[in-house]
Amino acid sequence: MKKLGILLVCLMLLIPVNVMASKDEEENDSVAQDLVKVYVFLANDCGYCKAELEYLEGLESYNKKFTIVKKELYDTITTNPAVLGDDYNLGVKVVETLNKAGFKDANTNGTPLVVISDLYASTSYNTTLESIIDEAYENGDKDVVGCIEEGKSECIKDTRHKLSKKAIIILIASTVTLLGIFIVFGYLITKKQNIKED
Repeated sequence: MKKLGILLVCLMLLIPVNVMASKDEEENDSVAQDLVKVYVFLANDCGYCKAELEYLEGLESYNKKFTIVKKELYDTITTNPAVLGDDYNLGVKVVETLNKAGFKDANTNGTPLVVISDLYASTSYNTTLESIIDEAYENGDKDVVGCIEEGKSECIKDTRHKLSKKAIIILIASTVTLLGIFIVFGYLITKKQNIKED
């Protein structure tokens, strides 16, 4: 009987520990989900890719505000389609989507291609990404690449400014009005000079 009581007490002591452990695991999972995903599309033998990764991994906010997701655009640096990387097709879709949204510096012609939320996409080595990562962390990561990878549409808004019909009409009306004012002033100045000459 005494042994049964000790066993029950021990079991009761373990329950709160298990509950606490699961709460810690949940908090760690939510923190990991809140981190910005910085996508780096690379080629295995690309020196600039290695330098970009070293720069990112050296930032104080690495694994605190952001994680790095490596994608293989090319197996090796070449234009031979036989050595395309496992993530090449994803890279092409990402670049097409980002180009339509106004990110003209993103392409699959080279590496590294770096994508940060819906704020940055460029195929270049860059060591000034910390402020962009901070902004994505503060605003919440839009994870454009993850969205495209899941096959979803509408992963990013078009950042190019398009004029509505109303704005075009206002622009034309303003231009015509200004042109009319210049013509009237020109006429009045010419008329005034003609009067002085007479």
